[in-house]
Amino acid sequence: STGVAMWQPEQQRVIRITRNNGEPLQDYITSIAEDRDGNIWLGTGGSGLLVIEPSAEAVPTLKAINTAPLTSILGLLNDSQNRLWLDTPAGLYQFDYQQYLQRQIQTTGAVDSAAHPAVLSKVTFANSSLNEDFGANLLEDEQGNIWTAKFLFHTASGQLYPLTPADGVDIGTPWYRAYYKTRDGLLLFGGSSGLLVINPQKFSRWQYQPHILLSELKIEGKPRQIVPDQQAVTLQADERSFSVEFSAMDLSAPGQLQYRYQLQGFDKDWQYSDASQRIASYTNLWPGKYNLQLQATNRAGKWSEHQTGLALTVMPAFWQQWWFALLLVLSLIMAVYLLVKVRTRVAQLQAKQLSRLVEERSQQLKLAQQSLLENEKMAALGQTVAGVAHEINTPVGVSITASSALAGRLAELKQHFDAKTLSSKAFSQFIADSEQHLQLINYNLQRAADLVTQFKQLAVNEAATDNVTIKLKPWLQHLVARINPSNAAVSIILQCPDNLTLQLRASALATVLSHLLENALLHAFEPADRGEITIEVQVKAKQLLLKVADNGKGIDESIQDIVFNPFVTTRRASHSKGLGLHLCYNLVTQVLHGSIEMETTPGKGTEFRLLLPLTPDSKR
Repeated sequence: STGVAMWQPEQQRVIRITRNNGEPLQDYITSIAEDRDGNIWLGTGGSGLLVIEPSAEAVPTLKAINTAPLTSILGLLNDSQNRLWLDTPAGLYQFDYQQYLQRQIQTTGAVDSAAHPAVLSKVTFANSSLNEDFGANLLEDEQGNIWTAKFLFHTASGQLYPLTPADGVDIGTPWYRAYYKTRDGLLLFGGSSGLLVINPQKFSRWQYQPHILLSELKIEGKPRQIVPDQQAVTLQADERSFSVEFSAMDLSAPGQLQYRYQLQGFDKDWQYSDASQRIASYTNLWPGKYNLQLQATNRAGKWSEHQTGLALTVMPAFWQQWWFALLLVLSLIMAVYLLVKVRTRVAQLQAKQLSRLVEERSQQLKLAQQSLLENEKMAALGQTVAGVAHEINTPVGVSITASSALAGRLAELKQHFDAKTLSSKAFSQFIADSEQHLQLINYNLQRAADLVTQFKQLAVNEAATDNVTIKLKPWLQHLVARINPSNAAVSIILQCPDNLTLQLRASALATVLSHLLENALLHAFEPADRGEITIEVQVKAKQLLLKVADNGKGIDESIQDIVFNPFVTTRRASHSKGLGLHLCYNLVTQVLHGSIEMETTPGKGTEFRLLLPLTPDSKR
């Protein structure tokens, strides 16, 4: 309990072996094992694993091996393959010393073997798990299997087999360090009740295949008479639950048996239970035929080849008979039919009522629409008449004023002529005044005539513009040359594909483009400004796209939304009438059957986009 010592026969004395730091070991030794390399391994109660490596020194030292979190080693075994096995309160472990040394060389400082599963690994078993000690007294047989008085570990298959009194193992409490392997391969283990001798070559594991017997049957919670080998049970219509208690005929270790059962026709998989829950219970079973299968393991954990079956028949109630289900389906179909019939009738009546209501509302809507159109027409006519009256009133009023003044002067001249007081000077003055008034009258009447001509243009006559075939690029070049000379301050740039021949109403398009170009020249630039107007032509999906864009000052925000209305202008003082864009809109939409849009940015310019349909005869 106070460490480990070495006997020196030459000096006839015992020398205590200390740790490599010179301190003595203050712990008891639980087990000792020597490997092929001469290393002596020591298992301790609280200091973990220690090793005494071969040394030329007279007194070797103890080297601590880091096996954290394991601190208590109950048993050690170095097997025939030079593998070191450690038995601990947490299970069986295997330690690889060569891996330990390699990691010690690769790293600096202490090695934490717990962080490397390749160095210290817990043994896992194929058929169970172990979270207790393996039995401390580890011995290896000739086949490489590991034994204690509690367990047998078959290393080749990974199977763990517990040793119980059913196997003949009954030595009371096994004593630690009371074990030995003889030269004949017998394994000896001492205990409080005697000595256990195991011959591994003659030992065979438990192979018994138990049958299952039925011990109790309950239906609706009430016991029902049953024989152990009963094969069939019938539940009446008012009986919907049953339970069966069963037991396997392996009495060597009944607490270690495992069970499973399956009610075929109800369960998809096996239901598992242990020796403490040997009851299969089912409720709310639907009428029909079922088959309950039961199976158990022996105490070694191997499933028995024998299965016990119980045929179960559940009788149906009247409402679970096929004729009742058929009657219910027919009743449901009839109810659905009547419901659909009633709903259809109601829907038809509602549809007729709704149709009458829709017709009444449609008539009212038509009357309201007609009234609205009439009001819009009268408002538009009133606006147009007011605009026409306003535009014509000025030149006509000036003409009337001038003619009135001329008539007054003529009356004065006649009065002097009748009184024979007419002088040559007065006559000359009359002639000068007459010429001035006649010029004023002639100018304003001509202005009124021009207004009337433009008003006539607003009344678009589609029949007056026929389709003609033109080569678009030369036609546009001629139109641009007629409107803007080549040496003007504002240049007009034409971007049009060559050899583009179209059939369209050329006169209407010429009027539209002329107004757009004249408006840009008049309104987009100040007299001293220089700028550009671009005409771009594209043909897309049987449509002609024309863009007329300038880089002038743009259109004022106050009239952007009403720019296509009649009499909208920002230069009325310079005799602009505000009819050009309105005329363009009418020609594009009514004669050319296209659309016109405007996009403007104050200070950057304005762009008009004309989208016109092409006739089937139009071609490139």
